[in-house]
Amino acid sequence: MNTNQRLKDFLIHKKLNYSQFEKTVGLPNAATGKIIDKGVGFNSKTAEKIFSAFPDLNPEWLFTGNGEMIKKGDLKGDLKGDLKDKNNHPPMITVDEEGVDNIVFVDVKAAAGYPVKVHEQTFFKYLPAFKLPSGEFRNGLFRAFEVEGDSMQTSLHAGDWLIARFVDDWGSIRDGYVHVVITIDQVLVKRILNRIKKNKKLILQSDNPAYGNILLNAEEVREIWVVKRFFSAIISNRNREIESVINDLIGKNSLFEERLAIMERKINTNGS
Repeated sequence: MNTNQRLKDFLIHKKLNYSQFEKTVGLPNAATGKIIDKGVGFNSKTAEKIFSAFPDLNPEWLFTGNGEMIKKGDLKGDLKGDLKDKNNHPPMITVDEEGVDNIVFVDVKAAAGYPVKVHEQTFFKYLPAFKLPSGEFRNGLFRAFEVEGDSMQTSLHAGDWLIARFVDDWGSIRDGYVHVVITIDQVLVKRILNRIKKNKKLILQSDNPAYGNILLNAEEVREIWVVKRFFSAIISNRNREIESVINDLIGKNSLFEERLAIMERKINTNGS
């Protein structure tokens, strides 16, 4: 097997056609066909573009056939065709030993630097990553975020984990659903009212009524992720809830007895 055939195998592995590959790498139309089908070798500039677009591709394997196709535990950007943010950047993710996408976990501490480092490979390389067994998480690009603060109570609580899918088409955002919105300086967990088509704006809503709405211009947003699942360590204690109801009733009864006693004294005073 020569270099051209190995490149074809790589495209098959990534489920990309020639056109998608050319678009991702930045090659002219029909360039891939010349390389793969006609056996035309590519120069160093073309190779540089390929490895820049696909940092998980092992150069040694491509050129010599030695080693594995995918670098073990390495980082990659967009290998899914058209997943881009509004600035045409592929979202950064990591892959496992078999080249399968991980779910990168962004905790509260990492979230503080996320808006600035959203396209830095070294930032994502050292973030924790994991997989979930459900087939649901193989259809799209997923990321995990940790909830901070109380703006989404009682639906979500600080410390909850959100599993969210990357939104590449902002026009598809549906009103009322919980999203993770990455702005130029914040990571926000909110419900969205989508007004991009009409006004190029998003309205972000909290479930906690103590927090007001946030009006965002689309140009302030870097990434949007729609929440598909969440994990929480908070489990309600039914006994404690019942105790709270009983205490509330006792308090109301005590106030009622106090008012009743006052009324009886007034009646007795007037009667005498």
